[in-house]
Amino acid sequence: MTLPTSSSERIGRLFRYWTALRSRGGVPGIAAFDPLQVADLMPNLWMAGWKEDVGDFVYRVAGDAILTTNGRPMHRRSLHEIYPECLAANLRDRFTRICAERCIYHSTGTVYIRIGRYGVGERLILPFLDRDGSGPVVLGCTDYRVISSADRSGTVPGEDDVEIRRFLTLDGDPIASEVAKVTSGSF
Repeated sequence: MTLPTSSSERIGRLFRYWTALRSRGGVPGIAAFDPLQVADLMPNLWMAGWKEDVGDFVYRVAGDAILTTNGRPMHRRSLHEIYPECLAANLRDRFTRICAERCIYHSTGTVYIRIGRYGVGERLILPFLDRDGSGPVVLGCTDYRVISSADRSGTVPGEDDVEIRRFLTLDGDPIASEVAKVTSGSF
């Protein structure tokens, strides 16, 4: 199965791997995830799970490319510990929707404006069930190319910069999409 909205080989490969983990069409358990099966994707992967005692999603894993781009530690840190509250709230809402509605998220366009980096690429976020089958967990892959200051002055979004955000069924069919003008509050 392919993700029709993706042009990234990394994103497509993760989607195919995740699809193979699904039993009876549902959301796979995190225990089924084997990092060795997607070892070459690990630098671009991150995982966060809901922690009731913290009241937020907490990062469990973040690959080297994600850590380098974010420029800060993420392991065992919550969204509100890493990002400004407006961005943490947007991410929390996105992750919660993915888990509650059992859907996937795919975006293309400008990425990482909010943290002072300008890049273009794709992002895929997939739901998993925690080891006990209860808690929501999301696994994401961000495949991007950071634009250097030589290619673009500063990190201010240009007039034509947009991000296409899509929520999709577990099979990759569209549920909702929007074309968002990229601002300094985008991620």
